[in-house]
Amino acid sequence: MFARTVWFCIALLGVLSATHAEAASSRVSYENAPLNNQPSRKIWGELKTPSGAGPFPGVLVLQACGGLDDNVTIDWPKYLNELGYAALIIDILGSRNVTSACSGNTIPLDERMRDIYGALRFLAQHAALDPQRIYMIGFSWGGEHVLEALLERRLPQFGTPQPAFKGGIAVYPECKGIAGAVTQRNITPAFYAPALIIGGELDDWTPIAHCRTIVSGQRQPAEVRMEIMPGAHHGFDQFFNQGRGLTTRKEQGHTLAPNRAATDKARALVKDFLSAQQ
Repeated sequence: MFARTVWFCIALLGVLSATHAEAASSRVSYENAPLNNQPSRKIWGELKTPSGAGPFPGVLVLQACGGLDDNVTIDWPKYLNELGYAALIIDILGSRNVTSACSGNTIPLDERMRDIYGALRFLAQHAALDPQRIYMIGFSWGGEHVLEALLERRLPQFGTPQPAFKGGIAVYPECKGIAGAVTQRNITPAFYAPALIIGGELDDWTPIAHCRTIVSGQRQPAEVRMEIMPGAHHGFDQFFNQGRGLTTRKEQGHTLAPNRAATDKARALVKDFLSAQQ
């Protein structure tokens, strides 16, 4: 009986150790990138790393306009860790005590770019990460940030030498701003690293038509391509928030609906995109 008890305790410790080794999570902070001698700001985030010694490739995870939802803080970081990528979730809103940007961007775009490029420097200097393999993934408002941050003109803003992103994924992003530059000012956007846009066919909040304008109007050196999720609305990868199950609903007058088929396909596309950039 004693031997069985000892064996059980050893086995239980092994299970707990294996569970602990699956991923490590830590609260982190960094200074956003310098720009035009403006004062810096501390940005808070959470770094989740997979098991193993590294160095790991890293993915910066960018929130939607409503804050840090479960898909951003739990679902996608867990999936990225399973693929062998570290995930840094930053809180652009909460670091400024802002609860939402859905009714208007109170944080200037250049300030948001400072946050993103500060995160890039933080990841590139982290001992557990590979500075040559840092990517982004963003959702809605965060997807807009992915595309903005990959524009050629962004790198020189933050000085040289400057680490660069290896690529980015924009999930149901707001493409209206860059598309407007194409249609209204005849500006041809150029991206310095590859990007993948994943849009919902039925998205009435961030319509795919604007993203199509970017794809059709872009120029080299890097390529932005687009994949459409059939029958998918905005927020198709959101199934829970703060432990509460989500169904089809209206937010800001727009339809959001979870869609398992679209989410599974999006995950496969993300895996393939990241693998192709190695």
